[in-house]
This record gives sequence, structure tokens and C-alpha cells, in this order.
Amino acid sequence: MKAAPPGDLQSMVSVVSCSHPCQVLWFFSRGGGTAMKTQKI
Repeated sequence: MKAAPPGDLQSMVSVVSCSHPCQVLWFFSRGGGTAMKTQKI
């Protein structure tokens, strides 16, 4: 599991911005990397 490239991060941000604030906070509190794998569709 390596850090996602900026492109993936951008698309992830789009998904997160449509999610609940608590999920956004959860994502960042988890560090982003592992959370994105779960969050990504």
C-alpha cells in the first residue's frame, strides 16, 4: 500500500466532498492511504 498519486487524491477528494463530514474526518484521521482503498469505488 503506497501513497496514492495526486490524480487519485483529486478524485478521492471529489468523493469525500459528497460524503458526510464524519467520513471526511475519519478518512483524514486514518491517515488517508488505507482509508482511500476502502473509500474508493
